[in-house]
Amino acid sequence: MFHMPWGFGAGFISLGNGMESMVQDAVRILQGLSPGAIVWLPRVDVLEQDDSFVLQAELPGLDREHIEVVYEDGQIIIRGEKGDGQGDPDRRFRRGEGPRGRFERRFLLSDEIDVGRVRANYGEGLLRVLLPKVKPEKPRRIDVN
Repeated sequence: MFHMPWGFGAGFISLGNGMESMVQDAVRILQGLSPGAIVWLPRVDVLEQDDSFVLQAELPGLDREHIEVVYEDGQIIIRGEKGDGQGDPDRRFRRGEGPRGRFERRFLLSDEIDVGRVRANYGEGLLRVLLPKVKPEKPRRIDVN
């Protein structure tokens, strides 16, 4: 039986756009925005490999120094902020549809993850967080005295 180490079970991750839309509306309401306002929740894919899981977050246009990956209370937290470009006098938006502002995504980990070996890399707008699995212990015989 496969165990999904991301909290809420495998179904939570694969509920699709309907669930994502509900989450975005809830975030908008909590931020005091109307349900139609744009809120940035970067897309994150969760991949399983034989010896690890990989989180791939799409973060186009962010600088590495504006991205934070933290392990805290059994969770991997991805935080960041993309400015609106207003501080740059050479950038005058006529229309801005790209995501801007702060974001935070949290992923609950299970005991299957070797937290001491977690690594993150960022390039070309893609953050990859490698979550190595704990190597299972081999069965061993225990002597009875």
